[in-house]
Amino acid sequence: MLDNLVGNAVKYSPDGGRVRVSLTAGPAPLLAICDEGPGIAPELRTKVFERFYRIPGQTQAGSGLGLAIAERAALRNGASVALLDGEAGRGLLVQVRFAPA
Repeated sequence: MLDNLVGNAVKYSPDGGRVRVSLTAGPAPLLAICDEGPGIAPELRTKVFERFYRIPGQTQAGSGLGLAIAERAALRNGASVALLDGEAGRGLLVQVRFAPA
């Protein structure tokens, strides 16, 4: 899961862009990965979790499985995945929230 999410952030960020990964501990740990790439339009954010789905016009190589695999891995570990706008509306923020221990 982590490999797919960080790999996507790096892959879709522009050259010289930043990828920020953070983990907030607590009763419900939160993993956040934020990039400076093109982001994902809100209306496609549920669709990208479908196996083999690729955003129309995508120029990066891929099979459309990364987010589907990440979401299923999260679910198997009692977590959920949310896709949000990145900082200042640029890029993508992926949040993986784990169930309280």
